[in-house]
Amino acid sequence: MKEKCNSISLAKFLSRYKSLYGKDLKKLTHDDVKVLFPDLKRCSFDTLKEDPCLLYIGEVSLVSDGHKTIPYYNPVNEIFDEEYMEFVYDNQEESHHTQYYDYTSMSIYQLKQLLHDKFSSCRQRHLAKKELIDRGAILKRKYNRTLEKRKKFEEE
Repeated sequence: MKEKCNSISLAKFLSRYKSLYGKDLKKLTHDDVKVLFPDLKRCSFDTLKEDPCLLYIGEVSLVSDGHKTIPYYNPVNEIFDEEYMEFVYDNQEESHHTQYYDYTSMSIYQLKQLLHDKFSSCRQRHLAKKELIDRGAILKRKYNRTLEKRKKFEEE
């Protein structure tokens, strides 16, 4: 069974399913993982021989620490149940909303703040700039440098 299927490293398994990272993950062994993470469940090779679909479905992963290869149940499958998915879906609907502005009723100061705001979208900036141009507000100061050069030349 070990020879036919590919295995992942213990460091990759822990980073993928336990959100751990660092160089020291490569030094861990299966015995260390058994002590540090008792919630990770191991699977036996007899179970995999009886039902190899567990491996192909993704419920079980073959994990190698460099010396031994041991099958583990994937902890992600335990999290995704229907109640959890409904909770996540409900929260996404509540948090996803777009803010619309009435640019004609806003003051020039508020429109300029939208232009310089870090979290304004490109569309909001475009519409705010368009409204400022329609009102005739000065967006940038323009200096007539030729006049300044003439004054300096006349003074000399």
